[in-house]
Amino acid sequence: MGSDTDKNDNERSLDNDNEIAPATRLPEDELAITTRIADQSDAEQAEEAVEQIYVPRSTVRKLLPITIMLGLMLLEFIFCYKVAEDGENLLSMQFLLGVPLFISATMVYLASYHKPIATGRVFLLTFWLVLGILVISVPILKEGTICIVIASPIIYVALLLGGLGMRLVCLTVWKTKALYSVAFLPLLVLFAPLEPMPETYQVTDSILIKAAPEQVWQTINHIDNIDPEGFYQESQLLPFMQVPTPKSAITVWENSQWVRKCEWHGNIKFDEPLISQIPNRQLRWQFVFGPDSVPPKTLDDHVTINGEHFKLLHGQYDLEPVNDNTTKLTFNVTYRISTNMNFYAGFWGKWVMNEFVEDTLGLYKNRLENI
Repeated sequence: MGSDTDKNDNERSLDNDNEIAPATRLPEDELAITTRIADQSDAEQAEEAVEQIYVPRSTVRKLLPITIMLGLMLLEFIFCYKVAEDGENLLSMQFLLGVPLFISATMVYLASYHKPIATGRVFLLTFWLVLGILVISVPILKEGTICIVIASPIIYVALLLGGLGMRLVCLTVWKTKALYSVAFLPLLVLFAPLEPMPETYQVTDSILIKAAPEQVWQTINHIDNIDPEGFYQESQLLPFMQVPTPKSAITVWENSQWVRKCEWHGNIKFDEPLISQIPNRQLRWQFVFGPDSVPPKTLDDHVTINGEHFKLLHGQYDLEPVNDNTTKLTFNVTYRISTNMNFYAGFWGKWVMNEFVEDTLGLYKNRLENI
């Protein structure tokens, strides 16, 4: 009897041992603290892993990359200066791409001196750099505002490439001495094509004017007292870029030919000798600029209307009668761009010329319809 009792007690004991105790549920506050501790531990491990990318470096090794970068930057500037005929024509791919690339690479190197910086910080750093360039350059250069505005997007791209490139170097190459050979890669920029490639472009636009062709013909051959404040009716970009506006255009007989004598605000004067004309139907001319047509400092040398990089060639008005009191006026301008980065300069040239042609047509419409 006693043995049966002992047997039953042992079975109950075994059953109790085999039962799984219910899981103890932590309070929500303790659970949150535990999660944060785990996250912090993962972050610390990740940070330690990043820091371990940098091998121990002597002072010489720490300073050598930045010394090489600054040296290459100086060589880049000297090279561009000499190629551009002692600084007169610095609008080149080497200058616009090379110098910003070196500047941003240097700044990112300094910012990531102890450990690599995040990609977002590189974007932010380059944004502040290009903004600083604009803020400082516009009031100082004044007539060079147009050049700064046009160049700012490509400068930003160059800054971004330099910054992201240096960040990539910090993340992947600093494990070995290969960094010092990589520092010479930007020298490839020096060997980009230097010879400007001239390309010809055309811009055409039309407008309907409530006036007879005879009235339109008379106005395009004799218009004066153009208000500089009222010329740009559509464009918001050109006034900001301080592009001069026309003042008058009058056709006269001179040296055995018909010539449109043009004057713009800013004391800009040039001629438009007529190539052909069909009264009340078509007027075609070429642009002729003399040595004193554009006074110094009136426009930036890189984008002057008769400079090495941008040159006006021909212009043409076509008049098409729609009815007795309406004329369709078409304005066509042919111009040439000569740079070693026409893909970019051509975009800006077309934008500027489109807006100028549009506002010129608007000028004739307002003048004729508000007589």
